[in-house]
Amino acid sequence: MTFKELTREQQVALVALVEAATLSDGIVTEGEQAEIRKLAAALGDDCYRDLLEQVDERFPDLDKLKAFLATVDNTEARNLIYGTILEETMASPSVAGVKVDLLDWMSNAWDIKETQM
Repeated sequence: MTFKELTREQQVALVALVEAATLSDGIVTEGEQAEIRKLAAALGDDCYRDLLEQVDERFPDLDKLKAFLATVDNTEARNLIYGTILEETMASPSVAGVKVDLLDWMSNAWDIKETQM
């Protein structure tokens, strides 16, 4: 599955999680910037900007985002999104606790096992 094959709502989830993970420590590293550029290129810059606007409007806090993420039920989409967030997190030289907490929450909520990745 590719980013473009995700439904619009799954793309919203992906961009929302990338933004939440990136902004969680208040610093956007060069590695994180590179991951964001790759995602924007894969989705298309205009599409990425539209998704980012939706994210900013729809999810004022992490609780609202988590409630929305619970509606993502496609296993293949979940694995792609989780893997992308994991890569973005690893692109940062110091992994912030909030990022790890978010990955743990996703892993539990979406029942992701490393063998699925």
